[in-house]
Amino acid sequence: MKTMKTSISSKLVALLAGAALFGLISQSALAAGTLSGTTISNSATLNYSVGGFGQAGITSNAATFTVDNKVNLTVAKVADLNILPNSTNQALAFTVTNNGNTAQNYALSAVAGAATATMTNVRIYLDVDNSGTLNGGDTPYVDATTFGSVAPDGFLRILIVADQTAPTATNGQTAIYNLLAQTTNTGTTTVTTDLGAANTAGVDVVWADIAGSAVGDVAKDGKHSASATYTVAITVPTVVKTATLLCDPFNSLANAKNIPGSMTQWTVVITNPSAVPVTLTSITDTLTTATFTMDPGAAAGLTVPVSAATCVAGAGPYGFRVTVPVARNLGGSLGGSGTSSFFTTTTTADGLDFATPTITATFATILPVDGGTGHATAGLLNAGESVTIIFNTIVQ
Repeated sequence: MKTMKTSISSKLVALLAGAALFGLISQSALAAGTLSGTTISNSATLNYSVGGFGQAGITSNAATFTVDNKVNLTVAKVADLNILPNSTNQALAFTVTNNGNTAQNYALSAVAGAATATMTNVRIYLDVDNSGTLNGGDTPYVDATTFGSVAPDGFLRILIVADQTAPTATNGQTAIYNLLAQTTNTGTTTVTTDLGAANTAGVDVVWADIAGSAVGDVAKDGKHSASATYTVAITVPTVVKTATLLCDPFNSLANAKNIPGSMTQWTVVITNPSAVPVTLTSITDTLTTATFTMDPGAAAGLTVPVSAATCVAGAGPYGFRVTVPVARNLGGSLGGSGTSSFFTTTTTADGLDFATPTITATFATILPVDGGTGHATAGLLNAGESVTIIFNTIVQ
């Protein structure tokens, strides 16, 4: 009876197998495969017998080959970025991963794509602290050797950094940038080339990458790219005005009608719905005084009348009320810290006035600086904050 068995005698393969057996390495650590330059040797051992007597096994010669360099990499964006006009050092974050089986360096470039927003001073950094933003410790890119070699399964965290220096940039404008990584020989700026020649006994190169996002980046070219987008996102506050019938002089409050002599309460809510602060300057509201007039006293503090008999203009001195959802310093005749303050209707310095036929609100006065609540500048609304202006009018 004759039998044949095979064995692989590679010190590296044996070492990896032993390490895996004892849980010293993970599956992901072997994702790149056997390292290039590894010699794989295989021999066959023949067992046989003669006349029923077993003989010493015969081992064949060792057939060997060298594992070649599979060049494979992936560039991936981390996230797109919203930016403000006239902002500097805006960073798009990417990763460059070595999916091959050889340590490689990478020549990096920022390739501009379609754009309606103008970006300037474009450069590349190594994101040392993995913050996704440019910081003092980040390393500027010079050439393929700047960031060192990347081992198989290793990666670089890269930033494309640019400035948006146009104050007139408009909401929704965009600029696309591709990070293009070209594989180079480890420790050098020499491009790792696949000549497509016949297999040799040495370490040959095979490009195994897929096509990327940049124009001209095709599959199996030793490079890869991905794109990310700058979007101009200007903070746009919302302004919502509502009218609520309070009363008329003849009917019960439940049956009030919009007739001459009736009183209406107007509410103007200004909200910052964005994730960044916005500074309010002023708002105006012109009344059509032929049809309704301002309640100069705001019905004794903008309280709801209790009956038709109390549906009359207030006697002053307050014509406006301002409220905020969270206590902060407020201007107005009462002032101080809180969630509500009253303002006069006459042209004064309290920031909210009525000069027929126009109401004018000046937010630097209405919403003064309040460092204790995070309002370092006058008129500031932080993310998610709002301010409400309330006043009453009477139908003519």
